[in-house]
Amino acid sequence: MNLTEKKKMVILAQQVINGSLGIVEGCRRIVSFKIYPIDDPDYQTIVGVESETDEFPIGDVRKHYHKASLEKLDRELNEYLVRVKPIVFEACKNLITKYGS
Repeated sequence: MNLTEKKKMVILAQQVINGSLGIVEGCRRIVSFKIYPIDDPDYQTIVGVESETDEFPIGDVRKHYHKASLEKLDRELNEYLVRVKPIVFEACKNLITKYGS
């Protein structure tokens, strides 16, 4: 992983923590860059959350969903996020510490 890739991952992790980027979108973006330290347990946490939330629509794709379907999915996602938020924040903090310097 080169310096630019590390900076991208650190910036995304910081945005997740400060709330300027949602957990689901942040995890998806971190994973989509393919800038990962594959053997890093904190990165694996991000990959796991991304995988477990791939059924939930975010962004513009939401306009293609029926309102009742969105409401159900949003409830499920919110319940999930309550459980994983502290875990994701801890993983993001650890990634920042490891790769931010």
